[in-house]
Amino acid sequence: MNLHGKYLTTVNLSLCLLVAGTITACGGGDDDNLMTTPLSLNASSLNRTSAASAMVASATTDASDSGALVAPSAAKESIIESDPANAKEQLSPNAQEDPLSSQSDLSTLPPTSAGALSMGKPVATRPATSILALNSVATSNLVVPVWTKIAAEHESFELTKAQTVRYGAGTTWVQKSVIGKAQCSNTYFGKDPIYGTLKSCDVQEAVTSPTPVPLPVLTAPVVVSPPVMTPVPRVAACSTTPVVTTSSSTKLSVAVGRSSGVAPLSVFFDATGTVSSATARPFHDIEYRWNFGETSGPGIGKWNQGSRPGKNSRNTAIGPVAGHVFETPGTYIVTVNDAAKTVNYECRITVQDPEVVFAGSNTTCFSTSGIFADCPVGANRVQTSDFAVVRNAATAENKVRRLLMRRGETWTATDVVAFNATGPGMLGAFGSGAAPVIAPAPGFPDSTALIGLSSRTTPNMKDWRFMDIKLDASSKRTGKITGFEAFGGFDQLTLLRVTTDAVMLPIEMSEYLLDYYNASLNPSMRGHHEWDQLAIIDLNVLNMPPVQDGKGAPLGVYLGAERLFFAGNSIDGHGTEVQSVSHNARFTYLAKASVSNNTFMNPGPTQHCIKLHSKEWGDTGVAGTQGIGAGYTRWVHIADNKCVPAYGAWPITIGYPSNDPMEFRGKDIILERNLQTASLGRGGQFQSLWWPDITSRNNIFDMSSWETEKLGIYIGKRGSAHTPPDRVHVYNNTFYSSKAADVFTAVQVDDTATNVVIKNNLAYSPNDRSIKMILGTGALTSPLISSNNTSDLRKNPMFLTLAPEIGEFKLTTGSYAVGAAITVPVFSDFLGEVKVPSTASDLGSSGH
Repeated sequence: MNLHGKYLTTVNLSLCLLVAGTITACGGGDDDNLMTTPLSLNASSLNRTSAASAMVASATTDASDSGALVAPSAAKESIIESDPANAKEQLSPNAQEDPLSSQSDLSTLPPTSAGALSMGKPVATRPATSILALNSVATSNLVVPVWTKIAAEHESFELTKAQTVRYGAGTTWVQKSVIGKAQCSNTYFGKDPIYGTLKSCDVQEAVTSPTPVPLPVLTAPVVVSPPVMTPVPRVAACSTTPVVTTSSSTKLSVAVGRSSGVAPLSVFFDATGTVSSATARPFHDIEYRWNFGETSGPGIGKWNQGSRPGKNSRNTAIGPVAGHVFETPGTYIVTVNDAAKTVNYECRITVQDPEVVFAGSNTTCFSTSGIFADCPVGANRVQTSDFAVVRNAATAENKVRRLLMRRGETWTATDVVAFNATGPGMLGAFGSGAAPVIAPAPGFPDSTALIGLSSRTTPNMKDWRFMDIKLDASSKRTGKITGFEAFGGFDQLTLLRVTTDAVMLPIEMSEYLLDYYNASLNPSMRGHHEWDQLAIIDLNVLNMPPVQDGKGAPLGVYLGAERLFFAGNSIDGHGTEVQSVSHNARFTYLAKASVSNNTFMNPGPTQHCIKLHSKEWGDTGVAGTQGIGAGYTRWVHIADNKCVPAYGAWPITIGYPSNDPMEFRGKDIILERNLQTASLGRGGQFQSLWWPDITSRNNIFDMSSWETEKLGIYIGKRGSAHTPPDRVHVYNNTFYSSKAADVFTAVQVDDTATNVVIKNNLAYSPNDRSIKMILGTGALTSPLISSNNTSDLRKNPMFLTLAPEIGEFKLTTGSYAVGAAITVPVFSDFLGEVKVPSTASDLGSSGH
C-alpha cells in the first residue's frame, strides 16, 4: 500500500498465533489472501473455541486513503485615480447586504478522526482448519508500544530516523511520524489535543517480548469464518460549496476554490460563512487556525517576506480566509479550528503529479542553445529564442500544456504574447541555474505587455501556472512595459516565483475591460466575470523605472479579484521625496482575499503601500452588483505584511480611491500582525480606515523616523460626502517613536465615526513634544468606547528589544503592560502565540 508520509501507520497491540504450521512467522504464510483483523488481548474476551484460527494484525492512520494521483490599447485607461464620471443607477444601501452561501450540515457524515485501516488483502474463501491438538502453552510475540518523553511543550527535538511521536498529556494525544528537527507545539502537530494543559512529546519504540498464552486442547474442527468488513472512516474531499460543522455555539462553514489539480496547486480556503451565537461578528471575533497538512517540500518552508521573514510558516495560517500552494504531489488533510477549540473541521486535497499529467508529448522543452539536459523523457524539444514560438506550442487543438524553458537562457518578444488555451497548463523552467528570461526585442511597442492572459473571446479560461521565470525590460527602461496583463476572463491563475526587472507595471487586471467586453453587441465577447482564484506568490519586483514625461507612474500591481491569495511578494517602488512613483499595490475591488506575508517598500511620497477600494456604489459590472461582494469590497484579511513608506503620506488606506463625492463601499476588513516602519519623511498616518466593520489588531507602528506629525491609525471620513466609518475595533496594537518630533498620536477618531472600540493598546513616545494615546471621542450619538490603553506614553514598557529590523517588541517581566489587558476577542499575538484565556493578557501586540 502506498501512503503519503502524512499517513504513516502505527501498529497497534496485536497477537500472532501459530496455526497448524501453515504460518511460519507473524505476518507470513502460504496464503496471500489471508485477511488481517484485530484481536483483543483481553484474556476474558478471547474466544477459546477459535483463538488459534488466524494470524491477526491491525493498524491505525491519520487519514482514510492516499487519494488518486490522478488586449486592446483601451485597457490602459484603467490606471486612474477614480471611476468614470458617467452617472450610474444607485442601489439601495440594503440591497444584497449580506448574501448567504448555502450550507450543509456534516452531522450525518462519518467521523473524520483517525480510524482503523486494514492492512490485509481482500477476503478469499479458505477451507476449514482441521483438528488442532495443542496440550502445551504456546508463545506469541507481543509488540508493545513504549513511549519515552523527548521534549516538553514549546521545546525542540531532533530524530535521526522516522519515528512515531505523540503530542499531548494524560490520555489525550495526537500522533505524527517525524524525522529531523521538529518542535513540540500546537503549530507543528496541527492542533491542541488538550486545551489549557501543559503538554509533552513522546517517541514510540516497539519492544517485542515473548508472553505465554495458554491454549486449550481442541477436540473438534475449528471453522475459520471471514471477518466482517467494517467501513473505514474517510476524510471527505474538500468541498467547493460550504460545509458546516456545528459546536454548541459555532457553525463553522468551510469551502475551497478547488479540491484537486496538478502541482503546483493553489487552493483558496474560505470560512466567511461561519456563524456563532457567541458573537455577531464571527468574521472578526473568531480566530481561524489552518494547517495545510504538508510534511515535506516547499510547503513546509518559511515565508521570506513580511513582518517576520524566515519565521512564519507556509504550512499554517491564521484568519477567516487563507491560501496555500501545494507543490509536492500527494494527498493532504487540511484542518481548521477556532482558537477557543470549540469546533474543528478537516478535509482532503489531492495534488496530481505534473510528470503524469504532462507526460511525454504533453510537454515541450525550449532551448536557445539546443541543449536539453534535464528535459523530461519523451517531451518535445524545440530550439528557438522567439517567445511567441513558446506560446504557440500550446493551442486549443493539441494537448501540449507544459512549456519549459531552459534555465540561464533568454527569449525575446516583438509584441505582446497572449496565452489563450485553457488549462491545466504551465509555463516554467527546466535544468539548473538562473531563471529563464523573457525580454522585449528591439522595436517592442511602448506601453505594451510582455505576457497577455486570455482574450475577449475566452471568458472562461482557467488553470494556468506561470512560475520560475523573469521578465526583464531593462533594454526598454523608458518604454513603460507591462509584465502580465489580462485581456479577458482568467480563473485559477497562479504566478509563482516570478521576477520583474525594470517593468513599469508588473501585473495589470482591470475590470473596466471585462465590462467593456460584456457590453459589446458581439455575443462572442460576452460572458466575462471577475477574476477568480488568483494566487500571486513570491513575486519579486525589481528596479521599477521612474516616471517618464510626467505621466505613466510605475505601479507594483493593479488588480481586482475574488478569492485572491497574495503572499510572499516583494515590491519596492524606489520612491523618494522627489521621485514620484505610484502605489506598491492597488486593489480596485476584492471579495474574499488573503493579503499576507508581503514586503511593500517605498511607494511615491503621496502614494500607498496598500490601496484598497471598490467600484463606485451602484456599478452593475463584474466588480459591482455582479460580484460576490454585491457592490462591496468585502471579507479581506491583510496580515503579517511589512510596510515601509518612502516619505510619509498614508501607507495603508482602506476605503475611498479619491476625495470626491462618489460613494465607494466596503466592510469586513481585518488588519493584523502587520509591521509598519517609517522611513525618513515629514510624517503621515499609517492606517487610514474610512469604512465600517474594520478590525485593526496586533499591529506594530514604528514611527520613529517621521520628522513632524506622527499618526498611527486614523478613523474617519475621507470626504465630506462620504459615509462615515462605523463599528471599527482597535485592539492590542503597539505604537512607538524614539526620535523627537512635534506630534505623536496613536489613534485619532473623527467626530463622525460611530461605535468605535479601542482597547489594550500600548504606546511609548519618550521624546516627542506633544503626545496622545487617543485624539477625539467619536460621534455624540454613539461615542468612542476605550479602556486599558497606555495612560502614560513616556513610561518605559520595558521592551525586550527596540531594534526596528526585528520589530517584535516583546515585553519583559516587570513591565507595567504585563497582565494589564481586558478580555477582548484577540486569541494570539503578533508572534502567533496563543493567548491563554484563563490568565490576564498583556497590552500591546507581542506579549511577554
